[in-house]
Amino acid sequence: SQAKAQALVSEASSIADIASPTPATAVRASSPSLPVFFVLTDTAAVLSTLRSQDMGAALKGRVLVNLTSGNPDEGREIGQVVDEVSQGEGRLIDGAYCGPPAKARAGAGQLFLSSASSEAVETHRELLAHLGSVTFAGNVGA
Repeated sequence: SQAKAQALVSEASSIADIASPTPATAVRASSPSLPVFFVLTDTAAVLSTLRSQDMGAALKGRVLVNLTSGNPDEGREIGQVVDEVSQGEGRLIDGAYCGPPAKARAGAGQLFLSSASSEAVETHRELLAHLGSVTFAGNVGA
């Protein structure tokens, strides 16, 4: 929505760039130093979004934090698709957030994160900690 996009405008050139017609346009409009967050309805929606027009190019050199609910096999599949569409230049942090929205707003929830790149988790740990405690659990699907 336009109201939700307004809160993000400091990281993009305009609300129109964030509330854009394609996910790839929104990713390109965001700050390259920040991770891209997915919190979608299910793994099928994540895979569809990853395979959407220009998303692979938009994810090159970026970190995707996927907090969509799923199982370890789905996490591995998402990791393979991120690698495929970004030609090995995107990194995935797959995770689970535990806690209600009020805890997220208060930074009092719990994040369990997996990634083939522990460096990606460490690079963004401070930002991720705004949601709560961060626990790195090893490789995706482990």
